[in-house]
Amino acid sequence: MENVKYVYKTDKPFLLYDASKKNLDYLKAFKAENENKSLLIFYMLSKDSIKIVSGGKFLKEDRFSVNSTSVRSIQPISNQKSLELIFFKSTGEEKITITADDLKKYKFIYVSSTEYPLQIEFTNTWRMFM
Repeated sequence: MENVKYVYKTDKPFLLYDASKKNLDYLKAFKAENENKSLLIFYMLSKDSIKIVSGGKFLKEDRFSVNSTSVRSIQPISNQKSLELIFFKSTGEEKITITADDLKKYKFIYVSSTEYPLQIEFTNTWRMFM
């Protein structure tokens, strides 16, 4: 996919789930506490449909119909397999592949249209959305 910006934030190491940290409650809610799972978070996307495929297995399809600054979808994923994000846009189908090597290092993967047509941010920090 053209015009994708990849952001890797390495300020905090990947830690196992710690119930004493409030910002990790989302990991528990989505059963992603162990080191083999991460959370894929979509926000600020509009008028796109997306299909999520992990290791060749279909996980989910979402349709975003309105502009929104909020979280559109949170999906637990295996970080041990490559991930394909297939966007269905008015201009056609566009596919992004994220390798398992990138996924293994990060607990949260944020997909948004904040700066470029699409930005993918890899981080170990939960972002609070207002």
